[in-house]
Amino acid sequence: MILSLGILSGLFVIHGYVINVQTQTLKENKDIAGRLAARNDELKRLQSDQEKLDQKQSALAAVKSKNPPVTQVISKLSAIMNDETWLSQLVIDPGEEQDKEARLVLTGFSMSNERLGDFLSRLSTERPFKTVVLKFASESEGDEPGQKATSGKGRIRFQIICQIGKG
Repeated sequence: MILSLGILSGLFVIHGYVINVQTQTLKENKDIAGRLAARNDELKRLQSDQEKLDQKQSALAAVKSKNPPVTQVISKLSAIMNDETWLSQLVIDPGEEQDKEARLVLTGFSMSNERLGDFLSRLSTERPFKTVVLKFASESEGDEPGQKATSGKGRIRFQIICQIGKG
């Protein structure tokens, strides 16, 4: 009887161990299933992001094909700009719609209205610049707040907007 009791208690311990191992395996499998589900969701999100990026890349390729390269635009600007006119800001809006040309916004300073006019007329006659419009030109203050520039004249602050296309 002691032998039977020993065998039964041994079987009970072995059975408890097997059940414990199976419970741990079940927990691990549930954890793995949860991680796989999270990875699957992340993969779906990444695929969606990739599709969005592909769409944006296609739109940019379409814009790029109808507009001149930025380097060409900057090179043309540097060739026609005079020594007394300079830019403080250059913005190129690519015009994401298919039939819309890119827009160029030039903000800067000139030492005189004549030099600004010279730059404006050169810009108007050069390709790829189209529809050149002087948005504003105003005399600005000098280097110190409340003082005019040292030459006795203020600088002319300006903004020019134009369309750029293949040229």
